[in-house]
Amino acid sequence: MLEMVGPSTLFHRRKHSWPPEEFITKTTLQLLDFDSAAPPPHAWRRRLNCHANILKEFTITFREAIKMVTLGIRLWSYVREEASHGRKAPIDPFTKENCKPSASQGVPLGGMGSGSISRGFRGEFKQWQITPGTCDPSPMMSNQFSIFISREGGHKKYASVLAPGQHGSLGKTRDKGISSWGWNLNGQHSTYHALFPRAWTVYDGEPDPELKISCRQISPFIPNNYRDSSLPAAVFVYTLVNTGKERAKVSLLFTWANSIGGTSHMLGGHVNEPFIGEDGVSGVLLHHKTGKGNPPVTFAISACETQNVNVTVLPCFGLSEDSSFTAKDMWDKMEKDGKFDQENFNSGPSVPSTAGDTICAAVSATAWVEAHGKCTVSFALSWSSPKVKFSKGSTYDRRYTKFYGTSPRAAVDLVHDALTHYKRWEEDIEAWQNPILRDERLPEWYKFTLFNELYFLVAGGTVWIDSASIRANGNSQLQQSDLGNSDGGVDSKDQQNNRDNCDSNGIESNGEASVTDKSNGLFVDTSHVDDDVGRFLYLEGVEYVMWNTYDVHFYASYALLMLFPKIELNIQRDFAKAVLSEDGRKVKFLAEGNLGIRKVRGAVPHDLGMHDPWNEMNAYNIHDTSKWKDLNPKFVLQVYRDFAATGDYQFGIDVWPAVRAAMEYMEQFDRDNDDLIENDGFPDQTYDTWTVHGVSAYCGCLWLAALQAAAAMALQIGDKFFAELCKNKFLNAKAALEAKLWNGTYFNYDSGASSNSKSIQTDQLAGQWYTASSGLPPIFEDSKIKSTLQKIFDFNVMKTKGGRMGAVNGMHPDGKVDETCMQSREIWTGVTYAAAATMILSGMEEQGFTTAEGIFTAGWSEEGFGYWFQTPEGWTMDGHYRSLIYMRPLAIWGMQWALSLPKAILDAPKINMMDRVHMSPRSRRFSHNSRVVTHKAKLRLAGPFLSKAFWRSFVFTSLKLLTGLHLYREDVELSKTVGDHRKEERSSGSTRRRKRLKVLGPVNFPAKPAVLSSDPETSISTQGCTCRSCVKCCENPPALNPVSGSGHVEKLGGLDAYVSGSLDSKLCVILISDDKGFEDTKPVIEAIKTKGITAIGAAGMCWGAKVVVELSKQELVQADVLLHPSFVTVDDIKGGKVPIAILGAEIDQVSPPALLKQFEEILASKPEIYPKVAHGWTVRYKTDDPDAVKAAEEAHKEMLDWFVTYVK
Repeated sequence: MLEMVGPSTLFHRRKHSWPPEEFITKTTLQLLDFDSAAPPPHAWRRRLNCHANILKEFTITFREAIKMVTLGIRLWSYVREEASHGRKAPIDPFTKENCKPSASQGVPLGGMGSGSISRGFRGEFKQWQITPGTCDPSPMMSNQFSIFISREGGHKKYASVLAPGQHGSLGKTRDKGISSWGWNLNGQHSTYHALFPRAWTVYDGEPDPELKISCRQISPFIPNNYRDSSLPAAVFVYTLVNTGKERAKVSLLFTWANSIGGTSHMLGGHVNEPFIGEDGVSGVLLHHKTGKGNPPVTFAISACETQNVNVTVLPCFGLSEDSSFTAKDMWDKMEKDGKFDQENFNSGPSVPSTAGDTICAAVSATAWVEAHGKCTVSFALSWSSPKVKFSKGSTYDRRYTKFYGTSPRAAVDLVHDALTHYKRWEEDIEAWQNPILRDERLPEWYKFTLFNELYFLVAGGTVWIDSASIRANGNSQLQQSDLGNSDGGVDSKDQQNNRDNCDSNGIESNGEASVTDKSNGLFVDTSHVDDDVGRFLYLEGVEYVMWNTYDVHFYASYALLMLFPKIELNIQRDFAKAVLSEDGRKVKFLAEGNLGIRKVRGAVPHDLGMHDPWNEMNAYNIHDTSKWKDLNPKFVLQVYRDFAATGDYQFGIDVWPAVRAAMEYMEQFDRDNDDLIENDGFPDQTYDTWTVHGVSAYCGCLWLAALQAAAAMALQIGDKFFAELCKNKFLNAKAALEAKLWNGTYFNYDSGASSNSKSIQTDQLAGQWYTASSGLPPIFEDSKIKSTLQKIFDFNVMKTKGGRMGAVNGMHPDGKVDETCMQSREIWTGVTYAAAATMILSGMEEQGFTTAEGIFTAGWSEEGFGYWFQTPEGWTMDGHYRSLIYMRPLAIWGMQWALSLPKAILDAPKINMMDRVHMSPRSRRFSHNSRVVTHKAKLRLAGPFLSKAFWRSFVFTSLKLLTGLHLYREDVELSKTVGDHRKEERSSGSTRRRKRLKVLGPVNFPAKPAVLSSDPETSISTQGCTCRSCVKCCENPPALNPVSGSGHVEKLGGLDAYVSGSLDSKLCVILISDDKGFEDTKPVIEAIKTKGITAIGAAGMCWGAKVVVELSKQELVQADVLLHPSFVTVDDIKGGKVPIAILGAEIDQVSPPALLKQFEEILASKPEIYPKVAHGWTVRYKTDDPDAVKAAEEAHKEMLDWFVTYVK
């Protein structure tokens, strides 16, 4: 599996080592030692008679309440507003569940993304998450396994539910419901053993002292298996060992209510139906009619009939006394006969249930177990919910439907395959887990906690959809959404104004605020990605209902990267596209009470939404996250880590424009031009109640790491100039941060003057964690890193209950907990794991494991607070939790990453941040006419990019990725883009040779002089100029020919123009070669804008450069490129108001290098002077001259890069 690195002996203790012999007798273990029936040596364990104590939720202090009273009022109002529209608010601290959370959780059932059901360690089925974004924690007590045993001779009989004790919801034992069943199990000799995705329950002589029972629960969570890991199914394998002297008849019973949790079983309209499948698999289908317009669900409960196992079913029984066949009748039947009537299989579908009644089904499997013999009985459960529907109407097919179709009856095939394939699942699971479990260097508690924290990828509200359903749905998503009521915090007048300013998709249509690619929201087209694995969502937590919360995914993403890297890359692709999008719908931010827009271009969204993910991002509305300082650096860091770890060059190419945009966006937060970002005096990062003033250790460190990652990625992509920019910024920013925050031992919390500015923050080296994880050089000297980590360990860890609770977020240097806000005084589980990972990466393994063990002790151990399989975001010093079942604790996989760095990371290209080209402060600005150099990358186009020919005004439309330009694909290397020649083609009686880009559309430049057109309207006037260079540019222009190439000729502003490119594009570039084109071009621009174009660039060759400069003066375009310009003066350049790039020739009488040097003094970007080329070399050159072709190609790439950067 993973090749471990580091020292030969890691710190570990015998403490928290739970050998199975302490829970099960050795004799029983030996008897069960076959067919994986015995629990593994490494597992989390509990006795079934353990008390499941009620968990304690956090409360805020009086001082915190005073500070948050205004926010609380606004949040309460927002929650009520959302409820009035039938929706939940993403954060609702006011509505409490009737079922109080308790320490009773266990391993959840099923694969990822198809809805989940958890099963407590005592056997109850609970935590229902079939409908996305909803979670009902209440157990359905009728869903049980039970056992009926009789010995030959009939003098020994046992009948019991295989769950301990009496439950408060069962009712009186004399009624005809489930209270009439035999709840006889004590649980004293029964134990639970969890090693996700499997769990074992061993009944060591309960209820029959002479029968040993092992129930093995198996779910298809298999790393790198993108098929089976999506399946909504689980298997329960019962192993029976008869230690008695008499043969035993054993009947196992599986009962299930037609319910998806809560009160759904009472709605009526539900139908049960028996089935007989292939290979001995038979059971009952339970067709559930959901409420509120949600898609239906079909359950299947089944068992596998073998030579020794007989399967019978009871398709329908009720829980009320009025039922025709009651729960008591069912139990009595099993006690008497040990099976149901065989003819039940022929009963057909039941009558639909009536409102208020609950119908259930049962499957029985009966076997004879010989004296001292063994027997295996297998059951399976599946739930087929093929459609996932979000509350604003978007509906998609779940991932598993790619393999099983969308019929509800797929539940039959799911249980069949589960029962016939589970042994292969187990083999794959063991092959994955054993290398870690057998590593004697690792602490015992760490081994099983590492796997058990993965429960969240099933129980964390995950949704996994099939990409084909995205394309099939087209643009219906946004149109179906009730966008006018999307923001409950905005008053009705503002909502009406929003509607008045929106187009049919609910998006502002002023050209400045729009969601890109309305055809399918913000989905990324992954049709070019091999073996597309669909789209994946998981919640921040079941209490914070936001999908793929990015500041938290920063910590959790290591698990996906290590186990399902294709899913991780697709999540990053989604956010890359989101970076370059803008959604101008108004949102009220509750902390400040101000209005803003939902999504700002260049800002990484906080999340992908709640009610309509991908289409309506940023469900979080406490703060305006476009002003947060951690999201963009976290995006850059995650992208580079994933790029380096997977070696997926295409992925790097795909997301690079978003990386650049994310970095450029952050420059606005550098208030004093020291290349270091500053915080703005409010909680503008993941700690959203913990205010930061000035420079912060957390965000500053992330920024330094992002600069380093961006530089490294730029070099590998081929964007050398951007790499140099990042290098220069990094060195300046590093010096500034150390000067402002380093105190000789650690980095102060921030550079402000508040009472907590010198606090020790556990998370202050988050950026260093990522650089070390990505194979990048450390961002600080090793001595400073180790000093800081040791300070965190000594204070935040060891002064917090002696290291038995994890690391508190903030600690004053006097050893007192920082009580500034609730988050500063909390212990965050995921942050503690992240700090431990950073310690391991820094060679401090003992401190790292001690730090993380505090989370295990407080959360998972018998002496802890009971947070197993529901690890919260954090807890207070007295153990009160906040936000159960939370994403961030997956950061424990960051520790495993640190212990097993992939070879790709260890061998990644090294970057020397000290090796840089010095730049002036002005030229270090990302956004001030920065030059984009040639990418040694591969080009991908989403549509035709440039026009075939140019004459007067030529228009070409550009492609888009998100709202930006995207230049990359595997098809062709950029350095060869224009150099690949087409075959000669006949056009208007002349022979032309053109360059062709081998992508979806052509990029063509006239190469060989065309035959002079005989049309007098197209003849060139040189305005009296006799300069040979100018004459050559115009002496033989190409003629417009509508049959040549993939574009077409059309009238624009009264001129014939050759148009090429996607009709859906919002971006456009005009090529101009005629000095008369200025006045002619303005109506062309107006005509273009009427077609929905929102951003225009202009390229001018020779005389056309003069026209382009004039357009710049009037800001009619967004960016200019001047190629071997003519008649352009210094004053022209001074008057330009948009970014200008100049590509000049060494041999040029009109614009000699000396003139271009004068332009350089005005522009922040340095004009490129191409050696050994003459005026006109970009469009008029010999195609059989390799040097001439190369120079022209380089110029074309320079021009493309410039427009990619500035035409947005």
